[in-house]
Amino acid sequence: MSINEQTHAAYPPCYMVAFDHRDSLERALTRLGIEATAQQTARIKLMIWQGIEVVLSSLPEHADAAILIDRGHHRIAAAAAAAGAAVAIALEASGQRTLQPEAAPRQMVEELSELSGGFGKVLLRWHPADHASKKRQQLDVLHELDELVRRAGARLLLELLIPPTPAEASSAAPGGLWDETRLPRHQHDAAEEILGSGIAPALWKIEGHPNTAAARSLAGLVGSQEPEARIVVLGGGADIADLGRVFRCSAGAERFSGFAVGRSIWWNPVADYWRGRIPAAEARRAIGRNFLAVIDTYEAAARTPAPTAPS
Repeated sequence: MSINEQTHAAYPPCYMVAFDHRDSLERALTRLGIEATAQQTARIKLMIWQGIEVVLSSLPEHADAAILIDRGHHRIAAAAAAAGAAVAIALEASGQRTLQPEAAPRQMVEELSELSGGFGKVLLRWHPADHASKKRQQLDVLHELDELVRRAGARLLLELLIPPTPAEASSAAPGGLWDETRLPRHQHDAAEEILGSGIAPALWKIEGHPNTAAARSLAGLVGSQEPEARIVVLGGGADIADLGRVFRCSAGAERFSGFAVGRSIWWNPVADYWRGRIPAAEARRAIGRNFLAVIDTYEAAARTPAPTAPS
């Protein structure tokens, strides 16, 4: 058995399509001249799911399919569960720089309880240089949401975003060293603080990078607190052709097993549909093709280690 097959056996890849976008989707639709009503966004998200649903049978046998949506899409959640895909529901208020719950605990517990072992997803913006009071505030809310997820019989999916400080902004520009050195180091430090507070997510969703040594170190840290924990890499809205770079961290890194990619898969087909360039059926087919293309990109990157940058 190859190293890659061993990793698949222990931590099967989770190929997740994210369309829990709320404020960002409304802004994008507004730029297209579309009134972003609840009805319109619901139609878009149903189209995305239908595009994914038709290609589920084409996924590699060793992989798990999953979707990440926002609250209230009961029809999609039920259809995904029936099709054998795991469902994750976003619990944080959209567009907030400091973590806040989206709804009352009772409402979120009820919705999570319907998932039969799905995930409650929490997006956390965290920088190791943040003030101690901000960290305490965010950890307090994170612990409340973690308890809520457990009470509902679900698992915690933690999306960890590291926003660069103003002093680091230039290194985060194209050609900078942000994703080779600073981002991986900050991810490790942030995970260490979060785990040290008693939070041990079942699934981590992080920004990808080409530093394989740092990825292996992070995987070891995560596994030290939760033996079955896995890590998926987010796409950040990048073009599919550019995802290979951010997926490289998965190569040879135990527990890095899959992705959670959204706009890279569905935004262009959705935009083309609303602009009248393609019919709905073609938009759905394009979404499905893009999902499979991202899977191919991930699997190729996971088999081809990048040169290791300093950690």
